[in-house]
Amino acid sequence: MKSITITALFFIAGACLYGQQIPDTMFAVPNENPIYEIGTGPVVCIDADHHNFHTLEGRYQAFGRLVRDDGFQTRSLEQSFDELTLENCDVVVVAGALAEENAVVEGDPEATRSRWDYPHPPAFDPVEIRALIKWLHDGGSLLLIMDHAPFPGAVSDLAALVGVVPLNGGAMYRLFGVPDPEAIRAVAQEVGYSPEQLRQALGEPGGLGDHPILRGRGGIDRPVRSIMTFGGTAFLPSEGVQPLLILPTEAFGLVSTPDISRELWPRYTMTGWIAGGAVETGQGRAVVLGEAAMCTAQLRDADGSPMGMNHLLSGSNPQFCLNVVRWLARAF
Repeated sequence: MKSITITALFFIAGACLYGQQIPDTMFAVPNENPIYEIGTGPVVCIDADHHNFHTLEGRYQAFGRLVRDDGFQTRSLEQSFDELTLENCDVVVVAGALAEENAVVEGDPEATRSRWDYPHPPAFDPVEIRALIKWLHDGGSLLLIMDHAPFPGAVSDLAALVGVVPLNGGAMYRLFGVPDPEAIRAVAQEVGYSPEQLRQALGEPGGLGDHPILRGRGGIDRPVRSIMTFGGTAFLPSEGVQPLLILPTEAFGLVSTPDISRELWPRYTMTGWIAGGAVETGQGRAVVLGEAAMCTAQLRDADGSPMGMNHLLSGSNPQFCLNVVRWLARAF
């Protein structure tokens, strides 16, 4: 078990490379207080038309189950964005969108690595972006989820119009907030560390903002105390974007390429950057996340390392991801 936890715990954004990640189909979170009766809530449409790394039937299965168990309806959106397709959605989730040139070759990590070299063209055409932004400003709600390169490059135009400018690389962070001490002790014991050694290995935690998404429903939900992440990007917020996940002071960003030695990779300080933010724009709402696995439940590589909400240090992740959708749907 030691190697399993170490693999998942210390997966670093600097790798920025695709490995075998499969859905953990056994993972589920009990929901004793769903916000809607089952099957009656707003419709959450999960994009599947833009070579997405995460889809409802794929690596975002656990996310779909999480929101359905809260009463939301889920649909796989397999058409391009236009007025007709968007009018049937209350919340649109775009997770890991890519241009065709950078699309994943399932089961072939080497082919995927070669496809993920720079440049990273946009995943959406101009007509789609205009339709999505108009829908958003007219009252729609968007959850835009990126990750390390090439994902930020594929959605950078859309992200800028929503109000954030992402780094098309990888940002070094793991934890936000303070994890449950029992979880720290459990993981430390599993990997053969002391709790203090584990905290040092995890590095300086980032901060959490002050937002209804982090507070949840008072007296019903547990407030979000910490979020575990697994290697993503970061972005600069515009005015009006409220921070959810604030990068630690020691965080930095890298833009990597296999053709140049690591010491020559561009390195960015991350002061003022965030990995999660919420914004109200026009009549609509949007949340942007810089890392995708935090809202999944996956098994990584041959040893089946947990990656996502199924990790021992991800106890608050399900509540956070659920609260994001609730806030976007104006459920609180």
